[in-house]
Amino acid sequence: MKSIIYLVFLEALFLLIPPDAHAAGTVDDYRFFSKALNREMTCRVYLPEVYEPNNPEKRFPVVYFLHGASLGYDSYDLIYAILDNLIAFKLIKPVILVLPDGLAPPYNGSYYTNSALYGNYEDYISYDLISFIDSAFHTKNERSKRAIMGASMGGYGALKLAFKHQDLFIGVAGHSGPVNINMMDIFIPDLIAEDGGTAPFHWSPGPGKSLTNLTFSMAGAFSPNLNNLYQVDFPLDSLAKPIPEVMERWKTENVCEIARIYHPGSNLGINFDCGIADEYHLYYQNRSLADTLTKYNIPFKYEEYAGTHTSGLPVRVSLSFVYFDLLFQADDASVPLLQTGSKWNVFPNPASNTLTVCNNHTGPSLNKQNIQIADATGRVVLNQILIDGMNNINITDLPEGLYFFKIQCDNIIQTGKTMIVR
Repeated sequence: MKSIIYLVFLEALFLLIPPDAHAAGTVDDYRFFSKALNREMTCRVYLPEVYEPNNPEKRFPVVYFLHGASLGYDSYDLIYAILDNLIAFKLIKPVILVLPDGLAPPYNGSYYTNSALYGNYEDYISYDLISFIDSAFHTKNERSKRAIMGASMGGYGALKLAFKHQDLFIGVAGHSGPVNINMMDIFIPDLIAEDGGTAPFHWSPGPGKSLTNLTFSMAGAFSPNLNNLYQVDFPLDSLAKPIPEVMERWKTENVCEIARIYHPGSNLGINFDCGIADEYHLYYQNRSLADTLTKYNIPFKYEEYAGTHTSGLPVRVSLSFVYFDLLFQADDASVPLLQTGSKWNVFPNPASNTLTVCNNHTGPSLNKQNIQIADATGRVVLNQILIDGMNNINITDLPEGLYFFKIQCDNIIQTGKTMIVR
């Protein structure tokens, strides 16, 4: 706690220092072709002062920052001064920072999602952008030196992309993100007020309807319908009731649902936060994500602070840079969290549809390798032969509950238990 208070104090002090008080990094825009979007895109790149264009031997970790809806990659000038100060005061080691363009017409927010309306923004970030940055700059092109963060829409996007692409990132930070987009009931009173307050409601975007516009922006990502007037399926009917068919489509892009695919062996550092005075009540959604990760036994760090949707961002971003620096500097960043020292490691993410069993045996192949899974009554419900290396066992048909497993390799027997959550 003392270290956090100290860091916040220093960060507040940094903002009082004139930009020319010490040497600064460089900030420039770069264009590259995105195959996923089939057009040229722009990103803004911060290079630390010690970056040497002619010295490819000197390489740096990379942090990707995703901006919020209706903003852009050019909306966060303060972040470069924050980085300069953190590096100058040796609170973090130098990094490259990349801010991609996440705007998409007609609603000014792609939500970094593959959409028939917006285009394939998830693929553009996860593949095209990272490939361009690693080819154009002196990066440490490895997962253990790459992290992603974002604010608001970008906080949602960072967490979603980190969960869906655990092979790309060692850490993620989400600030004030709509991380449980199925919690529409929180927004409904405000949406009703923006649309006149009396049913029937004729939902439409327009001036002075900030939350309605944001909902249309999300619908463009999660429930596009190019045949409708506004090219989306709005999630509420004329009586302001959630439409089940539309909400099912939103569910597939919900961070709380996507967390089910988390693999404990990925050792992903998860850090997110939200202000308790957030105008969009997003602290409820972030608490929901914290509850979800706790239920799934997924390690994470979550904090609430005294602030609105955006007021705490300078301090929270500073803390996230320090958090990433710790991940980048860790000698064992690539070691799975659940290493046990035994021949077999079982990764029982209880919300996943697979049970991952990994054999780290390095000698000759073992004989008679198999796993038995029994329910709480002792009844064997699955018996499967294992192979050396990674085994992904389908547990889709097993009901929710407590299970016991027994792995036998020659004369060695390993036992344990796991939970399945539906």
